[in-house]
Amino acid sequence: MTAIATASTGLSAPVNDTRELHRLATSPLRAERLLAAAHPAAEAATLVSLALDIADSVRGAVAANPAAPGTVLIDLAYDTHADVRLAVAANPSAPAQALEALADDPVPFVRLAAAAS
Repeated sequence: MTAIATASTGLSAPVNDTRELHRLATSPLRAERLLAAAHPAAEAATLVSLALDIADSVRGAVAANPAAPGTVLIDLAYDTHADVRLAVAANPSAPAQALEALADDPVPFVRLAAAAS
């Protein structure tokens, strides 16, 4: 299997298997969970789990990940943090239901992003 991640992820070695992604996703370190949430090869189950993370930056990385399941993006469209909702609005994979919810967002820049999608 070829490496799916490069040094740009901040890892000292490429992430080239699902075991390493799982380790990152379940790490006590927010930075490692963030890497897993943003990884394009993250499995749906991993992204579902990380969408519930206590750190808004991790949830935002899931919201920005085009591989995130539509149901996760719909849930994240109601997140308490505007940055997470903005990431959903900017995600090219966001389903119509998520964008419709964000069209009425209380934060103007989230509404604008949803309208532009």
